Formats: sequence, C-alpha cells, structure tokens
Amino acid sequence: MNKWRYCIVAISLVLILILFSGCSKNDDVAREFVNTFKLDIDSKKLNVSTIYDDYGGVPYEGQALYKLECAEQIELEDVGWVELPLTTELYEFLYNVVSITKKVNLPKIEKGKWYFVDRGKTDFKNPSAYNFSLCLYDEINNIFYYYKIDT
Repeated sequence: MNKWRYCIVAISLVLILILFSGCSKNDDVAREFVNTFKLDIDSKKLNVSTIYDDYGGVPYEGQALYKLECAEQIELEDVGWVELPLTTELYEFLYNVVSITKKVNLPKIEKGKWYFVDRGKTDFKNPSAYNFSLCLYDEINNIFYYYKIDT
C-alpha cells in the first residue's frame, strides 16, 4: 500500500513541475517580447501561446512563433513600428523561404504594424545568417505574433 502512495506522490510532483515549468517559459517569452520590442506594458498582463517552437536541444538554433494577447490596448511607440505591408524581402522570407506560415497557419493580417529586430548580420540571401526577431501586430484583433529565428 505504501508503494502506491509513493507513486501517487511522485506522479503528482512531476505534474506540478511540468505545470510550473510551462508557466515559467511563457513568463520568459513575455518578458523577452516586451524588452525586444520596447513595449510599455507589464509582461504579466500578456497571455502567451506557443504556436511553434523547434529550438529543441541546440541552444540558439531554431525558430519559434508565439501569439500574445492582452485585455487592454497596447500603445506602440512610433520608433521601430512600421505600418503593414511587410517589405518584399520579409514577405518572401516568411511565406516562401521558411514557409513558417504554412507550418503554423499564421493568419493574414489585414491591418496592423510590424517591427523587425536584427540580432546579427541577417542576410536574406544566406540561410546561415538568419538571426532576428519579428513582431506582426494585428490591430483588428489586438494580437501580437512574435517570430524569432536563429541559424
């Protein structure tokens, strides 16, 4: 009987750790998002959903897409934010090169803004040099799509 009690306690502890590690990851993503795109909001007010993440076991190698939502409207600073559409280069990259939009079903955004942060010397002609963060903001639905890639 004691063995079962220990098994139940052990399984409960593992489930609790998994639950808290997931929350911690989302909190980290929210803080990183706020800092990267210089937003004036408490990161705890953001609801983060991971749409795609293949960073896996190799540090600083992979790509991820997150959906961030907030109950209140977020004021975007004029510096860095650009009205849609994306540049031809970014559009081609997202929709034709990495096809992230096909992998994760990124919706078309009718009205919004975008912000690009180069974290290296990104050269869209050289696939070994993709190191950037990109945010697409859907003004109609008040949703941020945060994409980052490191190759």
